[in-house]
Amino acid sequence: MIVEIIQKMTSIDWIIFAVTAVAYFILIADIFINNGVSQNFFTWFLWGILDSILLITTYIEKGADIAIIFACAICSFLVAICLALIKKIRWRKSESRIFLLLAVTVIIWLWSGSNLVGIIFAIVSEMIAGIPLMRSSWKNPGSRLTLASYLCFFISYIISIYNSPNWNIENVLFPLSFLIYSIGDTTPLVKKWWRIYERYKKIQRV
Repeated sequence: MIVEIIQKMTSIDWIIFAVTAVAYFILIADIFINNGVSQNFFTWFLWGILDSILLITTYIEKGADIAIIFACAICSFLVAICLALIKKIRWRKSESRIFLLLAVTVIIWLWSGSNLVGIIFAIVSEMIAGIPLMRSSWKNPGSRLTLASYLCFFISYIISIYNSPNWNIENVLFPLSFLIYSIGDTTPLVKKWWRIYERYKKIQRV
């Protein structure tokens, strides 16, 4: 499956893959610099499994957004490995919720026998699992590296939507859903760093 995905990827697919990977690498750099504050191995490992379900179901359905999902699946596990290296390994209530969402997704996907149902439930589960992270972003907006990472994700979602041949679930639901999600996630970061920039400009004028 992996080899076939790589062989069929077009130039724009590779651009989407690269921009998404850059977003994750910036996030990994931020994790090492800030010692993985508010991040956890199990969270990203479980997200990686959800991304893998999305990859399998999207591949079977020949979805156009396979490149961005492929990058997310690989890089989610890479982030998990990096968090394990700095010993950010804890099982908390949030991981229990993600595990429950993962179990529900797998059961409903297999019970329904529909890959489209699998895609929908995996995306919904990922978005619900990401709510605590969004809440944390509003309470304590991250660094400039976090902002740069989120903006790269934003760009990759837009390119993926643009690359979609139509609005079918298997082609566009993932990037469209997370484009909307990323607006909520990125807004507090933009507001924080815009205020810092405005203060810096005022100091320069004095």
